[in-house]
Amino acid sequence: MKKLVIAAALAAIAAPAMAQVSLYGVIDSSVNSINKASATSGTTTALIDSAIIASRLGFRGSEDLGSGIRAIFQIESDVATNNGGTHQSGMFRRAAYVGVQTAAGEITLGNRLNPLIATNSALMPLAGHSFDSTIASAFGYADFYTKNAVTYTSPVIGGLRGQVQHGLANTAGLDTQGTVTAGSLRWEQGRLTVMAAGQDRKASGTTSSANATATAAQGDVTTYMGGAQYKVTSDLTAAVAYVKNEVAGVERNNTQYGVRYDVNAKTSLGVNYMTSDTADNSLTNVQARHALSKRTTLYTQYAVADNKSTYSVRALNTNTGNNPAVNVSGFSAIDNATQKAFGVGIIHSF
Repeated sequence: MKKLVIAAALAAIAAPAMAQVSLYGVIDSSVNSINKASATSGTTTALIDSAIIASRLGFRGSEDLGSGIRAIFQIESDVATNNGGTHQSGMFRRAAYVGVQTAAGEITLGNRLNPLIATNSALMPLAGHSFDSTIASAFGYADFYTKNAVTYTSPVIGGLRGQVQHGLANTAGLDTQGTVTAGSLRWEQGRLTVMAAGQDRKASGTTSSANATATAAQGDVTTYMGGAQYKVTSDLTAAVAYVKNEVAGVERNNTQYGVRYDVNAKTSLGVNYMTSDTADNSLTNVQARHALSKRTTLYTQYAVADNKSTYSVRALNTNTGNNPAVNVSGFSAIDNATQKAFGVGIIHSF
């Protein structure tokens, strides 16, 4: 007992010199009814993980090194509420990096979110996975996380912040293949927020890659996007964005529109709409969210995916967990078909 008390006292004395580490997480789970869930099924009712926000568990921390310099780190894993698993691409595929932070900006080494995807998620004022992630996957620019990445994030200067990222190929003799170069800019001034981002993904030259998702069969991927949000009133925000995307020499472009209305401090309504400029596909997403507390939110959403091309848009997003797999694999809408989905769910963060 004495040894335990002494150890606790020593830990308390040493605490100020130790790194500050925090555990955090988000759990999003919902029940949904989906018609035309696949080419062979009719209406299906299923539990969906991460329909709005990615369910995840992570650790982040920092240590004051003096002279305005801090060491930082973050590791983050998926949590699949439908089967209790993580993700088939790796336990910490969402984040696994370490770096330093100074007044001149932040630089990190390791697996990290692609800045283009971060911008894609922020374009609409009340969207979420069942809108932005399904579009990114369908249109082929969903290189969500960059492996082997060196990432620089600037400080905010005059309302402007930038981020530049390069993912190394990590394959001997193929330094120019399987790489990812991406960047983003965000400018905020009063009621207006303007965002822009781009990426250049090089095919690996093989059927797989240590880094980029673009393979020899898929070819190179080049994506540019830009958008703006404007706070019309204290309760109403409108947004528009355009994505220009080329996958293996084939253009897949789209325009997005979004509106958010805050009914009160706890309840928000949102409508999002995407139309393809190159394939006559569209996705409509309508949401209502109500905060029970600062950490717990109830939501409902209705989505319609109208597909007329070979790169189909899904009505809902679903995480891809390890076995046992989701009970309706992928929810991929069939071509020349309209897929509809309605669901209710709950989000809790900690």
